[in-house]
Amino acid sequence: MNISIYVLKSKIRKMEGFTFVELMITITIIAILLAIAIPSLSAFINNNRVSTSINEFVGTVALARSEAIKQGRLVTVCRSANATSATPTCDSGATDWASGWLTYVESSTTTNVGTYEAAEVILARKAALPNILIPASVASITFNSSGQPISTATTTFNFSYKNLYPREVCMERTGRVKTIRDGNSGSC
Repeated sequence: MNISIYVLKSKIRKMEGFTFVELMITITIIAILLAIAIPSLSAFINNNRVSTSINEFVGTVALARSEAIKQGRLVTVCRSANATSATPTCDSGATDWASGWLTYVESSTTTNVGTYEAAEVILARKAALPNILIPASVASITFNSSGQPISTATTTFNFSYKNLYPREVCMERTGRVKTIRDGNSGSC
């Protein structure tokens, strides 16, 4: 009986752990898998950053449009480099909406439309979006009480992450917003 216990103990010792060669093969396989997966994961994350930025922007535009209809007043979304500060301003000189934006109810229908004034009610603020680019030719979008933008042209916003993963957001004269994948500008 003593011999069988000795044999059993020696078999158990042989089955414990990995050999150095097995460990090196496992590490090599993991390294190869990571080398393949990390670039794909990075592209996935950056593509989702663009999607998130678009969703935030489209949500803000939808909020402005619905509030204009609900309150029967003009509501503006404007570019703003300091939207989260205590005294935000609209930035008519900037060319990129990634600096942030401000959504507010206009106090007048004729004076300083598209320029935030301290007495106006702020509905939403968005801080700058790092590494996101959103060039657009307009500095603000103002919706009237019927939910239509007061500008007469289709407005295009080109979203990208460091000029990669382009998407286009088009706002038509009716106030309808649509997103176009791959930034195909002929589709607006």
